[in-house]
Amino acid sequence: MLTHPSPPGYQREAPARRPKLADHVAFIDRIFQEDAEAPAKQRHTARQIFEWLRDERGFDGGYRHM
Repeated sequence: MLTHPSPPGYQREAPARRPKLADHVAFIDRIFQEDAEAPAKQRHTARQIFEWLRDERGFDGGYRHM
């Protein structure tokens, strides 16, 4: 690191795997597309999307607030 004028950066060797979300990616993408056009106060939060997936689409993953 000391030989580089700036940090070289991180590059993934393979795309991130999301096996639990695989069946829901298109649904989540659609929410994001709709939210991009909506006013800020009408956009969905991560918690709302998680609860929607869990309650209506049978998602059995967890939610961890960071």
